[in-house]
Amino acid sequence: MISSLFNLSVIAEIVCFVAAIILLNKKSGVWQLFIPFLFITLVTETTGWYIFMVEKQSNHWLYYVFNTLESAFYAGMFISTGKLFFNRRILILAITLITFAFCNYLAQEIFKVIENNNYTKVFGDISALYVSCLFFYVKLREDIHSNLLKNEFFWFAIGVLFGSLGSAIADIFRNLLTNVHNQTGVPLFTYIMNALDVLLYGSFIVAFLCRRINTK
Repeated sequence: MISSLFNLSVIAEIVCFVAAIILLNKKSGVWQLFIPFLFITLVTETTGWYIFMVEKQSNHWLYYVFNTLESAFYAGMFISTGKLFFNRRILILAITLITFAFCNYLAQEIFKVIENNNYTKVFGDISALYVSCLFFYVKLREDIHSNLLKNEFFWFAIGVLFGSLGSAIADIFRNLLTNVHNQTGVPLFTYIMNALDVLLYGSFIVAFLCRRINTK
């Protein structure tokens, strides 16, 4: 049973966590927050696995909290770039997301007026997608052009962009992918999410490396 915990996504998270510990230091500034964030990510994965696999209970509430925290963390990282008009939009989006997530949680878990859904995660993914696109828009408007491949925020935004886009699409079509799994035995949804997590955390590792080089 324990082997089910260490899937490709969790392995990618562990590798990213270790990379953060090795590559990020005091000179990294706000990027050091990735260390506790990735630790919380691993704790969430382990707790969620235990609740569902061992206790046989719903772990939806845990991921409501984590998905909201994850979106807020990404927003905070983009805010740290220091773009003023960028900050206002992200702040409004973050407040909207937190409000939506809280109302969705109450409607499902407390008042039981709607069925379990992944609306909070999809909305969070779309929000992260919007913010990452906004980052690239800001970079394109800058008068001073730099080598983006050496920019840690570029790789961070790349990971968030493609990770969020793919995750949102997969969640929207989750029922279709589940039907394919039931008919063919091929867990397409799991394969897609694993690939997206490898892309996301791989991009983060490159970003950590760029941050280490840029802050020597």
